[in-house]
Amino acid sequence: MYKIEKKENYEIYAFDEIDLRIKIVDNNLLKNVYINYKGYNPLFTMLLGEFSADCEIDSIHFDVKSENSRQNNTLYAIVQKEVLELFIKDIYFFIIENKIEQKLNERDKSIWFF
Repeated sequence: MYKIEKKENYEIYAFDEIDLRIKIVDNNLLKNVYINYKGYNPLFTMLLGEFSADCEIDSIHFDVKSENSRQNNTLYAIVQKEVLELFIKDIYFFIIENKIEQKLNERDKSIWFF
């Protein structure tokens, strides 16, 4: 389904068949989850599409934060490490089942790379 690329300070879950990259940054007991789908950050669109409700069914609770700097304004999710694998699978299936690429626009363009 995916391969894991270990980097110095993070991991990338790569779903090559759909051009999805999920970057995981360790934050002690929490994990910061950044999503890059075909060059877009779909998190905002996913939230509008009831992604949170899908996660609640699996008892996954997450927060959303924004990383702000001169060059970045990126939403990312924060989850407990115990539910990380299930959260990643929920992201994958939500993107596939909801045809997210049809709902993305220029404001969702990803401005960070990994």
